Amino acid sequence: MREQTELKTGAPWIGEDRRVSSWTADWQSSVERDKAALARSLHDHTGGLLVAAMMDVAWSEMHLTAEATEVRTRLGRAHAALDVAIDLNRRTIEELRPTLLDNFGLVAALKWYFTGACKAAGIQCHQRYPEPPPRLVPHAAIALYRIAQTILALLVGHQSKQINIALVVSEARIVLQLRGSGMPNDFTANDEPTKDALSSVRGRIGSLAGSMVLQMPPGGAAFKFELSASVGVEAGE
Repeated sequence: MREQTELKTGAPWIGEDRRVSSWTADWQSSVERDKAALARSLHDHTGGLLVAAMMDVAWSEMHLTAEATEVRTRLGRAHAALDVAIDLNRRTIEELRPTLLDNFGLVAALKWYFTGACKAAGIQCHQRYPEPPPRLVPHAAIALYRIAQTILALLVGHQSKQINIALVVSEARIVLQLRGSGMPNDFTANDEPTKDALSSVRGRIGSLAGSMVLQMPPGGAAFKFELSASVGVEAGE
């Protein structure tokens, strides 16, 4: 049986590593801004057009004669197709920039995402969050949300049977912990998708001057992301 191994990142960067980290943080921030802009456009323009089309179809259905059975059938299909398109537009907006994150904060967004994703994957999910939910600055909230998304996908991809997520916020530190267990094979960080995922989350936590610890016990993986509360928590919290 494999002994638990541990990888850490978060030591001060020097030289080329510092420049790469800075470039990664700037690139990820730019991507998030572009995603937010596209989400607003889809909500304001595409969403409005779809709703307007739905209203016109509904009006047409109400004013059909009883004899127009073929037209009614075709309008029914159009109505159903618009329902699907509106739902797809909504889900795309949520993927680009979760409205729950912007309107209700990180805890609400994580609860919603992990509950749905774990249910879809058919795995157990245990979640623990602080009460009342902390208010984080926007760039820290989206970074931690994307980190959690990436790690969840990684753990599901390694066929975890159970996922645990915990967010702890104190006066000094913010700690996000994720653990997957019950994997049929030991977790390794050698394949390209896993390397890419780890590089992404390292860049995100590095942009917050934080650290990451990865532990790899037999049949599982545990991640700990930590940053200073002064970086992530809104003033006055």
